[in-house]
Amino acid sequence: MKTTSKEKLFYTDATCGDVARWLRIAGFSVSSDVEPEATLPSLSANEGRLLLTRSATLAQTDEAKILLLPEGLASALSLLREKGLLEPIKPFRRCLSCNQLLLFIPRPQVRPFVPPYVHSIHNRFLICPDCKRIYWSGTHLHKMSRFLDELFN
Repeated sequence: MKTTSKEKLFYTDATCGDVARWLRIAGFSVSSDVEPEATLPSLSANEGRLLLTRSATLAQTDEAKILLLPEGLASALSLLREKGLLEPIKPFRRCLSCNQLLLFIPRPQVRPFVPPYVHSIHNRFLICPDCKRIYWSGTHLHKMSRFLDELFN
């Protein structure tokens, strides 16, 4: 996966699944695995990522950059924002399942893979090159945009 030198990279443990999802929605690269807690610091350090956790025990580890997040999604994202870790956002550019950057796919190519109604009303589609999940701007996009606006503005 290609990243720019200024791109912020995160790694989340099992306690931060909600945070991982919203960071991906905001466009950040987030690795998250269900690896044993003891291996996470070295995995995140090897990838040059900041490890996000809600585990006080894990946060005491010295071998990696680790940030202890508070409970609650809004509180966790607010802390990341206060620390200057959420700028700039580039929303809706990553696959929510596997973190890959999404690619434009021509409308005719998605016809067999999306519901007919969706194909008839949308002109722009994105695809994950890894898991092949297809994205379009449905009503959920407006709800996510509103949440991001509230958080960042």
